[in-house]
Amino acid sequence: MLYGLSRSCWKMLLSLGILTGVSVCQTVTQASCSYSFFPTVFFTPPLSRYSVFFPSGINDFRTVVGGAFQTGFIRWKNGGFTFPKGTSSLSDRNDKGISIGYDGNNSPIILSGTSVTSVAVAIGAKTFTGPGVVVSRINDFGSIVAIGPSYFLPVC
Repeated sequence: MLYGLSRSCWKMLLSLGILTGVSVCQTVTQASCSYSFFPTVFFTPPLSRYSVFFPSGINDFRTVVGGAFQTGFIRWKNGGFTFPKGTSSLSDRNDKGISIGYDGNNSPIILSGTSVTSVAVAIGAKTFTGPGVVVSRINDFGSIVAIGPSYFLPVC
């Protein structure tokens, strides 16, 4: 007898502990994920050719951005597309509707509505802009992760 309990009492307590543990494990719910797809190949009648969408970013509202035939695209949750002027591709989009990407010269840009603004990165006394500055992600506060000439750069 250990601690004043008989062997059969210990077996019963151990069994109850195992059953309790099993029932706790069974109450854990499986994560639920949903996926939606859209065709990435499309035909452009004016050009009489096929082209491809290259999605590269998505926000919490399921708005997808990317590049398609030398222009950026925005694919809305409802399936509609927008091809913003002044863009060659878009990399990411935040929940406030601001996108980052590139213009026709491969210079990094910020797209807000229909307004396109160049991105410049300052490190000390040096400012970097144009091709060679790579914009990667933008958060909901507008901070951009960029890679400059041999640097990882947070941009505001």
